[in-house]
Amino acid sequence: MKGLTPVLSVPARGDAASTTKSTVAPGSIDVREHLNQERSALGRDTAKLIKIRSCSKWCQVYSRSYGRKRRSILHTIIWRHRMFICKSFLLDLRCTILDLDNIDPTIFTEVTDIEGIRKIAQYVDKEYLEGAILLRYYDDPILSFSDWDPMVSLWIYFAMAVEEILNTGEAHFCMPDHPGDLSFKEHPRGFIKLHTDWNDKRYWLPEKEFLTTLLQGAVEFYEATDIALRLQGKYLPELNYCKELLEKVQERFKWGYHSYLSLPNE
Repeated sequence: MKGLTPVLSVPARGDAASTTKSTVAPGSIDVREHLNQERSALGRDTAKLIKIRSCSKWCQVYSRSYGRKRRSILHTIIWRHRMFICKSFLLDLRCTILDLDNIDPTIFTEVTDIEGIRKIAQYVDKEYLEGAILLRYYDDPILSFSDWDPMVSLWIYFAMAVEEILNTGEAHFCMPDHPGDLSFKEHPRGFIKLHTDWNDKRYWLPEKEFLTTLLQGAVEFYEATDIALRLQGKYLPELNYCKELLEKVQERFKWGYHSYLSLPNE
């Protein structure tokens, strides 16, 4: 991993009997005991879109009264909500994933669902916290349930990549148990090119918003799991590390958000 060496309490994996496997055989999902919970992590969030549209109407009225500066701030808030979606989920280890193309999202529980996480707490490996990150840029998925991995390690890898980007302008890491690499490279006009090698996709992402989204997602993960699983600060060093990096990102880009009017050339 270029320039990235885990130094925090990230668990080491590699045992052949570990929970997560890189090779997945064809078949179906065998849910041995299904939780009676309603979760819909995939697809469009209709309630959020209605809220955004209402906020847009309010923004138009408010901005006419208070001028360009506040109008710019309000539009920034609206664009930010629509740009990235980043959520963390934990996997119920009673369930076996056998087909990456047909994963039942209900075997995952979002970490901010405190009661839901506590219902599956005894089926969660607290050392590794197997789960998945759902990361989307507008309607373009970057990470999905099929990219599930030990979340403690994965979020720290992302945080360390952010630090490396701030220091050198680029970073690269291999996902903990998932057979895939991610590489990041800064480009002019405030963009980052992200490459995911398992599907050979490239994403041009606004740098400040992307780095902020990652670190806020990491902070949310460590805070929510600490509460839901009663970990008593088990991953406090990782949480503080992510918060410190978030402050550095905000300081680096304190003059505001990037323009979305032009994209860099390949």
